[in-house]
Amino acid sequence: METMDYSKALTWYTKDAKFWPTVLTLSLYILSCFLFLPIFYVVPYMTGYLLALIRNIQKGDYTLPDVTGNYWKDGLPLILLTFALSMIVGLLFSIVMFGGAILGGILAEVSSSYQLVFSLGIQLLSLLVQTLTSLVLPFVYFMAYAIYAKTNTISSLFEIENYKKVWQQNTWSIVVGYFIFMAVSSALSFAGFVACCIGILPAAVVSQFIMAGVVGQYKVENVS
Repeated sequence: METMDYSKALTWYTKDAKFWPTVLTLSLYILSCFLFLPIFYVVPYMTGYLLALIRNIQKGDYTLPDVTGNYWKDGLPLILLTFALSMIVGLLFSIVMFGGAILGGILAEVSSSYQLVFSLGIQLLSLLVQTLTSLVLPFVYFMAYAIYAKTNTISSLFEIENYKKVWQQNTWSIVVGYFIFMAVSSALSFAGFVACCIGILPAAVVSQFIMAGVVGQYKVENVS
């Protein structure tokens, strides 16, 4: 099985003549969130641009797309889906915790020992869910971008078989690529913060390039 070119994933964008103009333009887009452009325009736009980067690399085209495309329309469905799923997960978690608190109060009237055992059980369940979420969701998130970039259909994100195919075709490249991305992007963010804070904007843009370099190399054959 062909392995991912991690070095290329980290550096591919530096060879493009449009690198610095693109970084500057996208940094200004992010900055505009705090000035005049609404966040519900900028976030879908940046997501759509990331998808365009991934699609290019999936096709073997390691060039930066022009920043004047209609990326907002492309990124909006994925942002809305992410927001809806986050709300649902948060609501379910709140229901479990609130229901647990009520049931714990009822048990406390029966026996303090029952209430103590139940409270510990709820805390352990919460810790387990949070641990699994933090370990699994990042990889699912990366695979979701690869799948959506390939299919351009929201329905493909709900096909469990698609995630199985991506995992089987890439195996540990997904895990290694994610941790490399996190390490480098964290270092870039820290360097940007040290650079009088404003440097964090181009660092965020370059982090997107690196994510595209990783996710774009995922094999997505037969994903539909």
